[in-house]
Amino acid sequence: MELTKLSDTVAYLELPPEPRIRNVLDSVNEQVSEKCECDIILDFSFVEVLTSVSISNLITLQNWLKGGGYRLTLCEVAVVTKCIFDVAGLIPVFTFAPDKDAALQSLKKTG
Repeated sequence: MELTKLSDTVAYLELPPEPRIRNVLDSVNEQVSEKCECDIILDFSFVEVLTSVSISNLITLQNWLKGGGYRLTLCEVAVVTKCIFDVAGLIPVFTFAPDKDAALQSLKKTG
C-alpha cells in the first residue's frame, strides 16, 4: 500500500487491519524517514485492534513527521480502537478527525 497524494501538501492512506497494518506502517515509516514533504492522513476504517508494534510504528511516524514540520491525522477511528489510544495515554499525542474530509479541513485551517 502506498501513500496517495490528495494535494501538494497532503498524503492519504487507508490502513488494513492487523496483522497487515504492521508491514504497511513499516513501509510508510521507511518512506517518511527517507523523504517526506507533506502532512499524512491515516484512515482507520478497517482497523479495530492495534498491537504494541503498530502503536510504536504510529509514534515513530508521528515523530518523523513532527521533526520535519509536518502533521499526522488519524481518521475514521472506531470507538473501540480509540479506547486503545486512551488506555495507552496517547489521545493527546495524536490528532483525530471523524473522516477524511474533516481531516483535510483541519489541515487546511492549521496549515
